[in-house]
Amino acid sequence: MRVVAILLVLLTGCTSPISTLVSERDSPAVSSLITSLESRPLRVHRVSFGDGEMAIRDIGPERSDRAVVFLHGVFSDHETWRFVAGALEEERCWLVDLPGSGDSDPMPASYAPEALAAALDEVLRAMPAVEHLVVVGHSMGTQVAMRLVDERVEALVLLAPLDQRLHRQHPTYRGLAEVSGFDVWVADVTGRLERSVVRAMLGGVEDPAYATREHAAHRIRILRSPSRLRATQAMIRDAISWEPDDSADWPRNEARHSTISLGDRRATMVVGAHDELMPPSTAFRLAADLGAWVVVFEGSRHSPQRDHPREVASVIRSMISGSAPTDGAVYDLRSSASRSGSSASPNRAALPIEEW
Repeated sequence: MRVVAILLVLLTGCTSPISTLVSERDSPAVSSLITSLESRPLRVHRVSFGDGEMAIRDIGPERSDRAVVFLHGVFSDHETWRFVAGALEEERCWLVDLPGSGDSDPMPASYAPEALAAALDEVLRAMPAVEHLVVVGHSMGTQVAMRLVDERVEALVLLAPLDQRLHRQHPTYRGLAEVSGFDVWVADVTGRLERSVVRAMLGGVEDPAYATREHAAHRIRILRSPSRLRATQAMIRDAISWEPDDSADWPRNEARHSTISLGDRRATMVVGAHDELMPPSTAFRLAADLGAWVVVFEGSRHSPQRDHPREVASVIRSMISGSAPTDGAVYDLRSSASRSGSSASPNRAALPIEEW
C-alpha cells in the first residue's frame, strides 16, 4: 500500500479529466506547429541493434546532408518532440524511440546511458547517410547524447541535463521506479490515473495551452503498458549508481562522469527557471565542468520542449550555425578551466561494461 501512496503522490489526484485539456489542433500555442509537422514527409525506420530494433521517425527533407537527432528522457518517447520538430520546418528531424520506449524493442540487459548510447551509435551508423548530426536530448536523454561517439555529431542541445553526480534520488523518480503494474491498474480502474495525469500535466506548465489532451493520453498509455513501464523503471534505476541505503555511490558516479567529454562539439544546456526535478544549478555545474553555453527560460519547468518549443528550436538553429544562443538568459561557460577530459568524443572504454 505504501507504493500505491507513492503513485498517488507522484500523480496527485484531481477532478479534471482529459477532456478538460485543450486539443493540439485547438491550442493557440501549438496548433500551427502540429500543422507544420504533419505537412512534412514522414518515414519510419526500424533499425537493428543487438537482437532488437530501434524505431526512428524521419521527418522532413530526405535529401539533406544534416539531421537533427532527438533523444527523450524517462517516461517518454518520440512524442515529446512533436512541437519542436514542428518548429524546425526547414530541418530533417530524426525522432528516436530509445530501447524499451515507443515502438522500439527492449534492451537485452542494462538501460544505463552508456549502454543506450552504444546501441544508438550502432543504429545511427545504419541510418540513411548524412554528413552532419546535431543531437538534442532531454533529461536522461542528455546523458545518452553526451556519450555518442559518432564523429558526425557536431553539436549538442541538452535540455534539463542529468548529472550523474546527484546527491539524492528525487522522490518523483523514486516513486515512479517503485510503482507496480498492479498499482497502476488500481489507479486506472478507479479513475485516479486519468485525473492524476491531468493534474501532473497542468502542474508541469505555466500556460495550460501547452498541456494537451494528446500528450496526457500518451502518458497514460505508457503507464498502462507493462513493458514500457519496466523500461522506464530500468532507465531510472541504471542512470545513476546508488548504495543499498539509497545514498549516492560517489566513486562509481564520479568514474562514470569522467568518461564524458564534449571535445570540439558545440553545446548548449537549456533549463527551465522553475524546474524542480533538474534545477538550473545542475546545468551550470555541468556546463562549467564540460564547457558549454547555458540558456535559462523563465516560466519553464522540466520540459522546455513542451512549454517553450519555438525558443528551443531557436537554440538548435544557433548550434547548427555555430552562433551564440539569443533566446532566454544566456551564459557562456565554454572557456571554463574545469572542463573534463580532452578527447574529441566520450571515452566509453574508460569503464568496463559491468561498472555501468
